[in-house]
Amino acid sequence: MDTIRSFKLINNTVAFDYISTIIGSLIFSKLSKLPLVLSTIILFILGEILHYVFNVKTNSLTYLGLL
Repeated sequence: MDTIRSFKLINNTVAFDYISTIIGSLIFSKLSKLPLVLSTIILFILGEILHYVFNVKTNSLTYLGLL
């Protein structure tokens, strides 16, 4: 998993997490008929919650002081 997460974007953002969330929100939006922006926000929040539950350090969790 570390090799997948090794490619970073701006501000040390993991490219895999970001791209998979965008692709997931496209699929989720299509299937659920929710607006794309809303499904993207939901999946980003869900992703941060899952990172917190599994104790995976992210920039957002560090910024919020949760990890």
